Amino acid sequence: MLRITVCGDGPIAHSIALMTAYLGHFVRVLTVSPASWSQRLRGVLPDGSRIEGPLELVSESPADCIPESDVIMVCVPHSEIRLMLESIAPYLTSRTLVGGIPGFGGFGIWARQLLPPSTCIFGLQRIPFVVGAFSLGRSVRILGIRRQTYVGAMPAARSLAMSELISKMLAVRSVPVSHYINIELSPSNSIVNPARIYALFGLTEGPVRGKEFFTDWDQAASETLLQLDAELQSARRLIPRDTSFIA
Repeated sequence: MLRITVCGDGPIAHSIALMTAYLGHFVRVLTVSPASWSQRLRGVLPDGSRIEGPLELVSESPADCIPESDVIMVCVPHSEIRLMLESIAPYLTSRTLVGGIPGFGGFGIWARQLLPPSTCIFGLQRIPFVVGAFSLGRSVRILGIRRQTYVGAMPAARSLAMSELISKMLAVRSVPVSHYINIELSPSNSIVNPARIYALFGLTEGPVRGKEFFTDWDQAASETLLQLDAELQSARRLIPRDTSFIA
């Protein structure tokens, strides 16, 4: 079994901590609110079954959580990635694996700049679990589990080994990608959310009021999304690397 440190307080961190602990790994949580976490994390899966797992350690100090950890899972908002990586960097060893869940939004760029050169960095192209709700440090409800996820690594030669490890850690089929840029340019939130915002507030017909962000998705949002995706696909074909996983 692995010793895994999950960094973060949000829904992604809760789902990762729950599943890894439930599968028998030794799980630590690096959080800004340790007093809110219990010693056991409980959850509900999409089929309604209830699971739980123990937490080995919960702390706000990287000095407590990072040493002796085999894998670090960074599950913080993109705006917090740099600060989190800076805080854990002094405690890493050459064998520590550091990953972003998800791995886009600049994670790979910051990790390569801030972490020791010997560090193996990995990232998931999508989050493996869709979370419906969570109670801070107590429980999480998982509404969906992805059929498979894509994993990239730096150096790229470690991608296959990392995808096999992720599959065992999360019980989700993982597929290695040829280059980390396939993770960094993932066409997900980065184009879906702007497409919806443009459609909601309008560029030519004035703002549209009274609509929910995703549940009222409309034709205008779809057209904008396809245009953004076409631009991304045109750009990635100019990159002299295999970018075929940017689907």
